[in-house]
Amino acid sequence: MPPPMEPTLAAFPNPFLRYFAATRPPFLSVTFAACLVGLATAAADGTMLRERIDAVDAQILSLLNERARYVLEIGRIKLAANLPIYMPERERWIYDNVERTNQGPLSNAAVRRLFERIIDESRRLEKEANEAVNREP
Repeated sequence: MPPPMEPTLAAFPNPFLRYFAATRPPFLSVTFAACLVGLATAAADGTMLRERIDAVDAQILSLLNERARYVLEIGRIKLAANLPIYMPERERWIYDNVERTNQGPLSNAAVRRLFERIIDESRRLEKEANEAVNREP
C-alpha cells in the first residue's frame, strides 16, 4: 500500500497555515506542521477564553459583593423590626425564581446548589453583623 499523500498548500485556507507549511523545516511534514499551528491556535483561543472567564468571574464577584451589601441593609431592618434572620418562605421564593428563570446550560439543580451556598453565606454575614451590633455598648 502506498503511503498517504501529503495535502497540498492549497488545502490550507488560513494564509498563516499556508505560509508555515511552505516554510517549514524540511524534516517536518506539511501535515505535522499544520498540526503544530493548529495546536498553537487552539492554545491562543484557550487563553482568550480563559481571559473572558476571568472577566466574568470579576463581574460575578462584584455582583456578589453588591448583593452582600443589600443583605446587610436588610439585616439592619430585620434587627430593628425584631424579625428573624432565617426566613424560609423568602428562600423558597428565591430558589423557585432562579429555577424558573434559568436558561442553562446549568441545570436547575446546579443553580439551586449555587444559590443555597450564596444564601448560606448571606445568612452568616447577616448573623455576624447582628452580633456585632448587639456587642456595641
